[in-house]
Amino acid sequence: MFTWIETFLSVYETRSFTKSADLLFISQPSVSVHIKKLEQHMNVPLFIRGGNHQLVPTEHADFLYPKLQLIKDDWQDLVRDAKELPMIKKDVTLALSNTNALKIIPKILPALLLNFPMINFQLIETNSNNVLTMLEQHQADIGLIEDDLIHPQLNREVFYQDDLVLCGDKNAPYWLIREQASGTYHYQDSYLKKHNLQPNFIKVNSNEMIVELLSEGIGQTIISNLLINNHDNIPIQQIITTRHLSIAWRKSNQDEDVLSIIQQIKNNFA
Repeated sequence: MFTWIETFLSVYETRSFTKSADLLFISQPSVSVHIKKLEQHMNVPLFIRGGNHQLVPTEHADFLYPKLQLIKDDWQDLVRDAKELPMIKKDVTLALSNTNALKIIPKILPALLLNFPMINFQLIETNSNNVLTMLEQHQADIGLIEDDLIHPQLNREVFYQDDLVLCGDKNAPYWLIREQASGTYHYQDSYLKKHNLQPNFIKVNSNEMIVELLSEGIGQTIISNLLINNHDNIPIQQIITTRHLSIAWRKSNQDEDVLSIIQQIKNNFA
């Protein structure tokens, strides 16, 4: 209908279908159709033909012209103001296990920021079990985990193979061990039981702290190779196993931006 209004205003001002067609860059028949449709919609005549084919506005047209002109002006103001408003960004929360937070997300975040400029990313570090809980409770949109955990409400896909290595001073009397909720605890516990080892434990709740202790020659442990591969002063004794780093999200989440971000993360490690 706004097109009809613009056409009416032009015809009213020019008193000519031909001139209005030129000004509006449309055909003269289109001008006639717009005026006819507006007349039918308003159920009033707007123009009559006078002598020499001159168009004469009716009283209804005289009445409508200033009011429709105000509508046009208000619309133009609205369009201008809308363009000046800041773009509305969407929040997307990524819940990350420790290794993913320290070594994976720093590698992929620059590409995510570049390809998704309208997304406000929130990054939360926690353990893998908490990541799944956050997804289930809609506190996070995407999760990166270290364990092959399964949840009926979540999709999970492996995107990276991570080597766990036994490292540090092999003669050290101390074993640096994470808390039970950590992604590496059960690997450490299994290794110690398998080899009937009973070392002195130093319990550490941070992989960053473990890496610093190993760098100072304190203790040994099993840890992700990703966390120490740039530390030449930390000796690697052997690869213990390979585990999966996985991306998880709710099966019910069909948000196009979230699914695109998930695909971008998988593509980075394809």
